[in-house]
Amino acid sequence: MEKYPHIQFKKHWQIRSSCAYQLGECSALIQALSNIPLKPGYRKRLLLVSLIKGAQATTAIEGNTLTETEIEQLQEGWKLPASREYQAIVTHVYLEWIHPFGDGNGRTGRLLEFYILLRAGLPNIVSHVLSNFYNNTRSEYYRQLIQAKEKNDLTYFIEYAVQGFRDGLSDNLKTIQESQFDIFWHDYIYETFAEIKYTKKEAFKRKRQLILQMPPDKAYTIDELTEITPEIAKKYAKVTKTTVSRDLKELCDIKLLIKKGRKYKANIEILKPMIPLKIYK
Repeated sequence: MEKYPHIQFKKHWQIRSSCAYQLGECSALIQALSNIPLKPGYRKRLLLVSLIKGAQATTAIEGNTLTETEIEQLQEGWKLPASREYQAIVTHVYLEWIHPFGDGNGRTGRLLEFYILLRAGLPNIVSHVLSNFYNNTRSEYYRQLIQAKEKNDLTYFIEYAVQGFRDGLSDNLKTIQESQFDIFWHDYIYETFAEIKYTKKEAFKRKRQLILQMPPDKAYTIDELTEITPEIAKKYAKVTKTTVSRDLKELCDIKLLIKKGRKYKANIEILKPMIPLKIYK
């Protein structure tokens, strides 16, 4: 072990106050991510994205050129050309220092880090966070590894990794919260329509389907609205423009839609009063 002082089994780092604060933030973010309920289909999709991004990121660090699309094809059982098939697709850790293998130390190390994070309670849907961060800051990642080895001190590498981990968790929490907002918006649409008395069932279902399938973050012209999805286009191909205008007016009347000039937008602003406010002193 005298030959390799940087891998002695003793503490050779410090957790400074700024890093301790960020670790606390990470803990809070993980707690929040762990307690957000997700629909099974959405959770499955997020997990697949996580695995694909993690695999792509960790192999990219090693110089592999697999794309996310190709990794998704591998996940589905496809075969790649022999020249690119040799990569076992794994994630990240510090086995690089020990370097026991002729090849694959970085990838094996990242796999161990991934395993440890999951055992510590990291939700699997954000398992790609660190590998993705290392890949996006690849030059700094290698600089930090070299510096830690030369100084026999992991303090700055830990701070670098914790900051990237916190930022990645925060970004993922924001994405999941946006999905929760979409679910809340859809629930509100159903509740609003449940209070409407109707005489024409087909028109009722058509209007509800239109507002449900309308992306809430963009304004649309009448022509764009009636072609948002193939299903909507099929329904509105059977009616006149007068009927389309009437549908949109009625959606505006029940405050699910707002008109801005010649365009229409989902009235998600109506939900803002239902969201807890931040109070700044």
